[in-house]
Amino acid sequence: MKKRTYTRILILLLIVLLLAGGVHVRAAEPVPEIEYVPIYRNNQVVDSLHDIKAYYNLDGQSIQWCNYLIERYYNTTIGIEMHCSWQGPVILKNETGVKYYFEKLPEDAIPQTGDILFGPASLRGYGMEHWCMVKSYDQYTGRITIFEQNWRYNGQAGVGRQLDYPTKYYYLYRLMTPAGEAEFNLPEIHTIQTEAGHTAVDAASRLGIATVFENFQKTVTIEQLLLWCCNTIRAATGNSFYAETDAPLAAAEQLGLISPGTWQEGDTLTREVAAVILVRLAELLQPQPETDLSVLNRFTDACKISAKLRPAVAKAVSLGLMTHEEDRFDPSTGFTVEQALISLADLAQNVSREVVLTYVPVEDRSISSAPNSGSAHTDGASAACATASILGELRRK
Repeated sequence: MKKRTYTRILILLLIVLLLAGGVHVRAAEPVPEIEYVPIYRNNQVVDSLHDIKAYYNLDGQSIQWCNYLIERYYNTTIGIEMHCSWQGPVILKNETGVKYYFEKLPEDAIPQTGDILFGPASLRGYGMEHWCMVKSYDQYTGRITIFEQNWRYNGQAGVGRQLDYPTKYYYLYRLMTPAGEAEFNLPEIHTIQTEAGHTAVDAASRLGIATVFENFQKTVTIEQLLLWCCNTIRAATGNSFYAETDAPLAAAEQLGLISPGTWQEGDTLTREVAAVILVRLAELLQPQPETDLSVLNRFTDACKISAKLRPAVAKAVSLGLMTHEEDRFDPSTGFTVEQALISLADLAQNVSREVVLTYVPVEDRSISSAPNSGSAHTDGASAACATASILGELRRK
């Protein structure tokens, strides 16, 4: 009995000593319950802020450490050489002519894009510290969207992770000058305009369809949309080899999404041409019902839709693939990033799992390429892609 009493007294004394010494017992930083982006290759870009890319590597020999992103960001955008020290961010070299320094902010500060988040191991409850940045802050929810690299869970990349603020896991730092906050003179991040857009962006990041966003109202280029189409196929069917291609135009030609030689990198898309590509993607994933052209009668500008593209536009509208104003389709305007993500996220999440595309090795293929369905600029009437190939043939089970 005495031995048990002595043990209890010793435990109480130990707790008192720990508290007196400033040692706090903390819960570990929680792992968000979200889906993560699979890592398929070294130097895989999973996110971007002001044209600064966040990289992840497949192997452990050439890891892109978390602090490298912070140091690269400030070196590129401001022109200073800084170091992420265990004592906080410090400037090593500054030849800009402006006196910069990093200031640790109080808990009631409002986070801003570009602020640095430093999580010491003692605060995070893990064996390693972590560095990341504020990509955006929502004052209504009190959440920071994080820009980071080398934040992994089960070998997958954490993208678009959110953090409640104030937080007990990180310190917040901001670049300052003697006159006040530093001016970055960076391009504005154009925001999402619709509720459906917010949902789609979250889904696109979660499914790995698209994770690099700078301007949601910018017109997508042909290679952007086609790469996202290939990623949508991967997200919907599990065929991971699409994400490994660095040539989305060539992959899309073999899939039958576009006709060979009709596009060049950097070309921008109109909404009516995007409709053709999306319909072909939808029919590649699973059979779609026929559509009557009368669905276009709702639009006051229906006569402006190119005659040869009307069947594809009608089907895209009928399938809900194209967002539009109540009485206008705007066929010749640009197809924005937000509009593309809404369409692709919806496709990826609504494919019947009974329809599965499987990869057939090149030596076993019987069809070398998808049927030529005509130029995407002029021929939208034929969007059937029952079979297609990319280094082989895709067949329905």
